[in-house]
Amino acid sequence: MLVATMTKLDAQGRDGSFMKLFRYISGANESEQKIAMTTPVFMENKDADASVQMGFVMPKEIATKGVPKPTLDQVNVR
Repeated sequence: MLVATMTKLDAQGRDGSFMKLFRYISGANESEQKIAMTTPVFMENKDADASVQMGFVMPKEIATKGVPKPTLDQVNVR
């Protein structure tokens, strides 16, 4: 399970996408739950266009219990 956000292909996180995800694991979610940082951080480009998804893998224990809903509009759970 991932929490992900869209980013421009050439931005490499400089557009704030990494920080959006970092804020999510720091408590910017409906449970205000802090979640340990995991690796790897994924960059996925499905359509060969100028944007990709950056995603953090959720720890197994969080994924099993249920991933809290993000409070930031551009962050989603997949």
